Amino acid sequence: SFMKWQRAVRDERYKLIEFCVNGKRTTRLYDLQKDPHETTNLAEDRRMQTKVAMMTKLLLDQKKACADGASDAAHIKAMSEEFWQTYHAN
Repeated sequence: SFMKWQRAVRDERYKLIEFCVNGKRTTRLYDLQKDPHETTNLAEDRRMQTKVAMMTKLLLDQKKACADGASDAAHIKAMSEEFWQTYHAN
């Protein structure tokens, strides 16, 4: 199997992870307070669907804020340079 991409976002309690393996998208949701080792995926639990939707919106907001997936090479290069400058500054 081949993982093509993976993205994650978290809030004060939950972590949402989405990834694609062989063209199949997978969503995982973990309650970091109750399950800090991320062993129980809550994404399929019908009681958690509102939380999945909220976390997915947060992920999409981050995608937009970071221009993740942008096709503009100059923008991608600038984002990369900004990341590495920050990385080396710390």
